[in-house]
Amino acid sequence: MRLLRLSIEQTLGQIGMETNNAKQEIERNSPGQQTIEQKPATLEFHSPQGELQIDSSQAWQAYAKGGHQAWLNMIYSQMDSVFLQGLAKKVEEGKRMAQITNPSNAFADISKGALQDKPEIQYVGPASFMNVKISYTMNTPQINIQANKPEINYTVSKPEFTYTPGKVDIYMRQMQSIKITVSEYDWYK
Repeated sequence: MRLLRLSIEQTLGQIGMETNNAKQEIERNSPGQQTIEQKPATLEFHSPQGELQIDSSQAWQAYAKGGHQAWLNMIYSQMDSVFLQGLAKKVEEGKRMAQITNPSNAFADISKGALQDKPEIQYVGPASFMNVKISYTMNTPQINIQANKPEINYTVSKPEFTYTPGKVDIYMRQMQSIKITVSEYDWYK
């Protein structure tokens, strides 16, 4: 028996793709320029002079070269003790003269002592290394500082960009097809 046979052959389609990547280039010719300018700080110093005081009046009195008024005050201040010493001496001499039983001559001894004993009056001040008095008053310095801020300038150097876009090529590598054929078919063969 002879039959007809239907045959279908199919060829699949193939798509081809070619891609070129995008390219990006960044180029910088020179770095940025930076300048920093710093003005020096303004400094003002004011230092008042200190005060030195020297009092050498006692040293001059020790040399008997002091002022006239100070010399007179020094002698005058001693007069009370000189008077009291003289008064005590007179009282002692009176008591001595009152001793009639004393075999020595009281009047001769008193006369002899009158020539030798003189009251001691200090005409000069005491000698000492502390006679010169020195005092120093220090004045603190005045300092005024005015700071100046730095001036910073920056010039940007822009980079150069180059961009090449990518592309995609799509094409048919193989076309699709369907082939239908009818042929005779012998079942027993």
